[in-house]
Amino acid sequence: MIHDVEDHFMDHPHLIQNVKNDAEKLLYVSCSKLTKLSAVLRLYNLKIGNGWSNKSFTALLSLLKDMLSEANELSDHTHDAKKILCSIGMNYKR
Repeated sequence: MIHDVEDHFMDHPHLIQNVKNDAEKLLYVSCSKLTKLSAVLRLYNLKIGNGWSNKSFTALLSLLKDMLSEANELSDHTHDAKKILCSIGMNYKR
């Protein structure tokens, strides 16, 4: 994956640390399966695959954030999730 986005990182070296942090940060303290990055990737894949609107995706994120433990790292808005994905060069076109 790094080879695919290497040029993007070379132009924006501060993004490497952000991606590394999101890839290592557990979704919540006792979570052993998901990191902040992996959770957003999996949820966004569901959004795209099922044609969810940004409004419905934000509603889902907000609900999931409320359902998880208090100190969770899940983004609660579509815009925040997109910022995480764009930092690794995953832009999208309609």
